[in-house]
Amino acid sequence: MSGEGDMCQEGTMTTESWIRCWEDPKMDFTAKTVNKLFTDYHDQMLRKPCTRVLVPLCGKALEMKELMMMGHEVVGIEVSPVACKAFFDENGIKYEAKHIDKIPGTVFEGSKNGVKARLYSCDYYQFSPEIEGGFEAVWDSGGLNSIEEDDDKKRYIEVLKPLMAPGCVNLTELCQISDCPYNISEEELGSTFGDEFNVKLLTDVEAWQEMKEMEVNRLKLYLIDRKSK
Repeated sequence: MSGEGDMCQEGTMTTESWIRCWEDPKMDFTAKTVNKLFTDYHDQMLRKPCTRVLVPLCGKALEMKELMMMGHEVVGIEVSPVACKAFFDENGIKYEAKHIDKIPGTVFEGSKNGVKARLYSCDYYQFSPEIEGGFEAVWDSGGLNSIEEDDDKKRYIEVLKPLMAPGCVNLTELCQISDCPYNISEEELGSTFGDEFNVKLLTDVEAWQEMKEMEVNRLKLYLIDRKSK
C-alpha cells in the first residue's frame, strides 16, 4: 500500500485524512462478514419491533443492512460521503441527498421494503439532539474503537450520551491490543458515561484471525443502557 493508503495505517487519523482514505478506490474498511458479536448479542439491544438504531462512525457497515432486514430503522453518522453513498448503492437502496440543517454536511435518506435508513455525512463532534436524537438503541463497533487519545474518547462519549433516550441500549465492541495505551477499561467506560448509565461487560472473547492480523488479541462487548427516568 502506498501514498494515501499509508495514512490509513500509520499515525493519528484526522477527519480530512479519513475522507481521503475513503476516496482511494484501493481502500475498503468494511469487514467481509457480519460482526459475530452482533449476530450473537443483537437481541440484547433490539427489545421491540421497529427500533430506531444509531450507528456512529458507521462507514458502510454490514450490520446496518442486517438491521434493516430485521425491520429496524437505521441512522448512521459518517464523515465520508463516499462511504454513505456506497452503503445505499451496494445494497440497491434508492436515496436522496439533502443538506443538514444547523451544521455543515449532507444527509442521505432511503428506504427498502418500507424500512428507512438515514446516514448523516458530517463531523461527528458537531452532531447533537437538535439534528436528531432520542435513539432507542446504539450499535458501536467502529466508533469508540477508532478513537485513540483519551480526551477524544471522552469527547466522543459526551456527544453520544444526549443522543440516547431513557431506556436506550448501547452495544459497544472494544478491541484489546497487548500493551496498548489506548485500551479503555470497564471502570473508565463507567466513569465517563456517568451515573445516568449502567455499564456491563457482556463477553470477553479471543479475537478471530482477521482481527489478530491487526494485532488485536481480544474483543470485549459492553452493554450500556441509559437508566429510565
